[in-house]
Amino acid sequence: MEWITLAATCLGALIGVGSTLLAERLRASREESQRRQGLRQQLYADFLAALSRVADDLYALASSPDRNELPVRASEAWRRGDSYPLRYHMTISAPAGMVTASDACFRRLRDFRDVVANGAVSGTPEFRAAQAAYDQSLTRLRELMRTDLGLAG
Repeated sequence: MEWITLAATCLGALIGVGSTLLAERLRASREESQRRQGLRQQLYADFLAALSRVADDLYALASSPDRNELPVRASEAWRRGDSYPLRYHMTISAPAGMVTASDACFRRLRDFRDVVANGAVSGTPEFRAAQAAYDQSLTRLRELMRTDLGLAG
């Protein structure tokens, strides 16, 4: 009879330890998933903010009566936006579809910069076409980001 008690105790201990280990593993996995999502969300927000800084400066340049040194000023706006490091971070941290969309948006903003640098004034057909192409790619990128973060709906 004593061996049955010992076996039951051992079995109970195994079940208790096993369930504790399983619960701990699930908790750790959930926390890691939340941490990764938080990092992606911060990266996405930083990337969008960098693009926004550049776009805002380009809109201001295209609306400015001062048309001197537009290529230099557009290039400075591009550098101030600090989008290159974040673009590279996206390429190693985001899912493949997100990298494609972020790169497309980055390129449309660069095209927009070139249009402004070449002297396009706000409201002209050339300016509106470049702005629309950028805005469309930005909308697509934000939609993908929201889906990736589980916020679409």
